Amino acid sequence: MGILTKSKNGFYAIPAIVSAFIPGVGQLIKRQFGKGIAFLGIALLWGYLMYIPGLIPFSGLPIFLFGLLAWLINVLDAGFNSVGQRN
Repeated sequence: MGILTKSKNGFYAIPAIVSAFIPGVGQLIKRQFGKGIAFLGIALLWGYLMYIPGLIPFSGLPIFLFGLLAWLINVLDAGFNSVGQRN
C-alpha cells in the first residue's frame, strides 16, 4: 500500500481518517473497490432515508446507535488490514 498509508503495526491511518469523513473512500484508497462502493452506497442511502422526515416510523436512540455502529465498522474496516489483502 505504501509507507505513507500503513504504519508498522498494520494500521492504515490515512484511509481510516478519510473514511471517517466520507464513508467508503478509505476502502477505495486501499483498492478494495467492492467494499468501498458498498460502504459509500449505504452511507448515501442512509443519509437519504434520514433526510425525509417520517419515512422511518421509529426514530431516536435506536436509529442513532445503528448509524453510529455502521460508521464505526466503516472506519475500523478502513483502518485495519483485511485477510488476504496484499501489501
